[in-house]
Order: sequence, then structure tokens, then C-alpha cells
Amino acid sequence: MYNIGTVTTTANSPKITGTGTRWKDNTTLVSVGQIVLIENGSNLLINSIYSIESNTALTLAFPVSAKLTNAKYIILTTMIDSISDGVNKATAQVIASEVYTEILNQWMTAQGTIDVELPTGQKIKLRTVAEMDKQLDGKLDKAGGQITKNDQALAIKVAGESQANYIGFLDASGYRRGLVGYGNTTDDFAISNTRSGITFKLTADGKALIGSAEIIKSGDFGLGSISPVIDNTALTKTTTNTFFRQGGGAGNDAFTSHGAGAAIAYSTTIRCGYFVKLTSNELYTYTSRDDTNAGALKIAKVYSEANTTKDSNGNLKAASPIIRVFADHVDPNEEAEGVTLKKLHTGIYQLHGVLGLHSDASWGGINGGITIPCGINQLPLVYALYDVLEKGKQHPFDGRIVEPDEDGDIVLYTTYRKHDLPQNIQYERFKLYPEFLKEVDGEKVELTPGEPCDIPVGHWVDVRVNMPSNSIYNQKQAEAERLAKIEAERLAQEEAKRAAEEVERAE
Repeated sequence: MYNIGTVTTTANSPKITGTGTRWKDNTTLVSVGQIVLIENGSNLLINSIYSIESNTALTLAFPVSAKLTNAKYIILTTMIDSISDGVNKATAQVIASEVYTEILNQWMTAQGTIDVELPTGQKIKLRTVAEMDKQLDGKLDKAGGQITKNDQALAIKVAGESQANYIGFLDASGYRRGLVGYGNTTDDFAISNTRSGITFKLTADGKALIGSAEIIKSGDFGLGSISPVIDNTALTKTTTNTFFRQGGGAGNDAFTSHGAGAAIAYSTTIRCGYFVKLTSNELYTYTSRDDTNAGALKIAKVYSEANTTKDSNGNLKAASPIIRVFADHVDPNEEAEGVTLKKLHTGIYQLHGVLGLHSDASWGGINGGITIPCGINQLPLVYALYDVLEKGKQHPFDGRIVEPDEDGDIVLYTTYRKHDLPQNIQYERFKLYPEFLKEVDGEKVELTPGEPCDIPVGHWVDVRVNMPSNSIYNQKQAEAERLAKIEAERLAQEEAKRAAEEVERAE
């Protein structure tokens, strides 16, 4: 059968037009009287060929009932294993043989490049025998020796000469400007330009040189690789500029954690660099001096979004587990993930899932672990107190009893903070913060100092807390350390395998 291309029909006309078809070509075996099946949706239009006008036009025996565009079709050229099938195949072989005979005749007798068309219809360009011979004329043969072309552009070392094995490139006067090959007394392979005096050399021991300077390869100084692995001792002693990674280990600073960085030699005794801690995304810088401090590392933490936070007043502070407490919800940072809020009463908030306040001195110790918001003229909006709950102990709050499930929950109290202000500023303050007013006998009056009030809308209280060892963040850190350790061990095994392979190749 034949089904190359598509057909387009006109309703009530026996004429059909092909796209990408070759109906008139003998090699397709399409002929008058054959059955034609045309796809019309889920139906087939059955017809037969009355005449073939060209490769893309034929007439059917009966008009087509539908108008179709680029429809699929099949021409049943013969019945399988029938006499006509055998005749068609034999005819196709004869036609193909004649085509290839003509192509072979042109290939052997014509000049230059010829255009030929295969029995499949594919068109190609073919260099003739004469053209290939012409292209080979003057080329170097296996016997070697010196040849000249285009005013002595190329020379090959002639057997018996005292020169080493080389290919030389000559100028018009015969002076050798370039050289590719091996020297007289070495196994080093070199490419030279004698005009500039520069030589690229691959040495027998595996080095790559430009002149006498060694070329940096992928993996050297940690470039393009994940090596080397450096410990703290190496960081204080090495005088090589390099990228490095840390796989964790014993020590007393950030560099014992998993991460990567760069070591920079200022001199033979002074070194510096930086390190990014993998599990916390923190950046550290370091310096060391062999001559004054026995190579000890002096480490400085760089403050960034990874380890700082903006408090309720926009001040940048060192980060750790920090919870932003709003009047109706909490917004914990990554280290405090999982902390929840229970509002007990106006201005009374219970933080669940913590272990009391953090004692970091950078926030003023335990009692400094709470930052209250400021409003107009930078005046504090509320007073804040707190209480740390104990498991099994009842805590009364405004007539209510709270009995926590775990130790460490924090109850935060916020109360109204009055300021002696001019009347116009006080008026603006109450417009901004209606939480500071209450209704008495149908009138809005100011809260009394110390009276419970909610945290004003749009503001929050920062509370720095301790988190339990099984917090979400601590679990993630432990898992990250575990995976980093596995990865470090895998990389170490790969490095050992690679080194062994290098030794084996060298041997």
C-alpha cells in the first residue's frame, strides 16, 4: 500500500489533490484501478483510481461526497503475496537498479560535484571520482618526507635528520615559524610559535606548561571541583590560595561544621579567608598568623539575614529563636517554627512550645529578651511582663486557671502605657491606636496606666525564646548534619578512588 502525504478533496468532484505525494513516480507502484481509502472523521470513503495526471493530482472513478483538507489516505497498490505483488516488487527492483546504475555512471565519469536523486526521492550531492582524486592531489602520504604547498607552508621531519619528530610550519623564506611534536631528548609534547617565543608543553609527568609557568587545571586549588577538604590546622598553616570544603569534625569554632569557603594567603605567615556554614547559611571570616599566635584562627561572624532580625522598632538584632507576637497570631522565625499562640484574655498571650526566654546577653539577658513596639515620637506603646509556666502547676490569670502540658510556656502581659503629651499629639495618638480607649457611659475614655490592653494593630512584641531539643528547627539541623556527614563520606570515598586510579595510571 501507499500512504505518503495527505489529500484534499472537493465535494461532488472526482478530482483530488495530494500534498507530499509521488503518484506518478514508477517506484511508488501506484496505478489506475487501485482501491483508494480516504479518512473522513471516523468513516472511510472508498473509491478507485480512474486516471493519474501527476505526482499530486489524480481522478477517482466516482465523485467524493465530502470536502476534506489534508486528510489521511491509503492506496492499496496490491494484495500481499499475490502475483501482482510479486510483479510490483520485481518492477521496483529493476527501477531501483536502473537508477543506481545511472548514478554510478555519473559518479565515475562526470567532473566536480553532481546532484542525484535516489529511488526514494531523496536528493543528495555527490563528489565524483575525479573530484575526490583532485582533492587528494598533493596531500601527505604514509611515506612521510617533506612536501611543500603554498610557498612552503608545511614541513614534516624527514627520516635520518638530526631534528626531533615534529611538524613544522614555514614562512615564505623557509624559516620555521611553528612547531608541533617532540624534542630531541624528551618525551614532552610541545606546540611552539617561534615568532612570539611562546611554547605550550604537555610534559611526560602530566603537567601542562606555557613557557615555564604551569597551567591551572580543573581541580587545582579547588577550582571546578569539590576538593580539597581542609581542617582547621591546614587553614592556619597553608600558604596556598584555594577553595575548600569542610566535612565537620572536632574543634571549637564555625569551621568544624559542614560548609565551604576560600583560603587566601596574604604572605607566608599571614592568611585569611571566609567560610559559609552549610546548615545555617551563616558567613564567617578568619585570619591567622604563624609568627605571632601559633597559627590560631581569629574568627568573625558576618551578620546578615541568616542570623539577624529586625525588631518591632526596625532595629537590627542578633537572631536566634524569635517570635513576633501580634494581637491575634504569632510569626515565628525559622528557629522558632512550631510555636503557637493562645490568647487568654485582653493583653494576655500564652506562647506554647518554648522553654522560657533566651538568655543571650546581646539582647540584655533574660529580661531583655522582650522588645516592645514604639509609636509616634518613638514613644513606647505598652508595658510588658511575662511569666514562665511549669508543668503540673496551676497559674491564675484574671480569674482563670491555666495548667500547661509542658514546662517553659511563656505568658506575655501587655498593659497601657500613658505619656504626658500635648493635647494635639495625644489626640493623634488615640486616632492611631483606638486600643488605648474604652467606652464608659457611652463615651470613649483613655485607659488607666497599667490597664490590660491588646498589642496595637500593625505592631508586635518581639520575644526571644529557648526552644526544646525536639523542635522542628533542631530536627532539621540534625537531619542536615546527618546528610552532610553521609555526603562528606561519599565524597571522601570518591576522592580516594580517584587518587588510586591516578596512581594506577601513572604506574
